[in-house]
Amino acid sequence: MAKKSYVKADEIQVKGSQIFSPVRQKWLPLTPEERERQEYLIVLTEEYGYTLDQISEEMDVAGRGSAQGKSENSGTGDRANGARFSPG
Repeated sequence: MAKKSYVKADEIQVKGSQIFSPVRQKWLPLTPEERERQEYLIVLTEEYGYTLDQISEEMDVAGRGSAQGKSENSGTGDRANGARFSPG
């Protein structure tokens, strides 16, 4: 099996110091974390078959003790039933 490259820079929209999030449908500050999030989004859609409406970004996480947290590229369910992505 041929090794697939997950970095597809031509599919990531960058303008100056901003990067476009297709999930949030807006331009965001270009940070290393945001670039990696958008590269992982391509993996989820191209390699695993998820659709953009099955994915959420920067989702608040509750019920994990007293600390507040955020979940990157998350959702719930499985893609076979059209449900949202869950990182496990």
